[in-house]
Amino acid sequence: MEGNIHDIISTEIASSPPEFRYYPANLTGSEGGAIQLSCSSTANPKYIYPKISDWKKNGKPLVASKRITFALGRLTINNVILEDSGNYSCTLENTAGSSTRSANVIVEGKYGSLWYFSI
Repeated sequence: MEGNIHDIISTEIASSPPEFRYYPANLTGSEGGAIQLSCSSTANPKYIYPKISDWKKNGKPLVASKRITFALGRLTINNVILEDSGNYSCTLENTAGSSTRSANVIVEGKYGSLWYFSI
């Protein structure tokens, strides 16, 4: 690692849990289309982006695939299917704690929608 000790310490120790700059919002998508959810932090000293494992659908970690990709805090699901409907959450974490936000996604198909509501 290059840099002085102040730079190294300031990038590894946070003074407070991350606050969201962008967070997932409820949305409706069309079967066969694409949906995107964003998640990032205004954390000091740099932005924090969640890892793919920090994204969950209905409380279970997402797994990257040809359809489900992730880059710089943006979760993209291509060729969405009705079963992609659900509650999606992302967690931002630093040394001072964590913060989680979630959103409901509804996928509309040719013959209607598959609805999921979190309780």
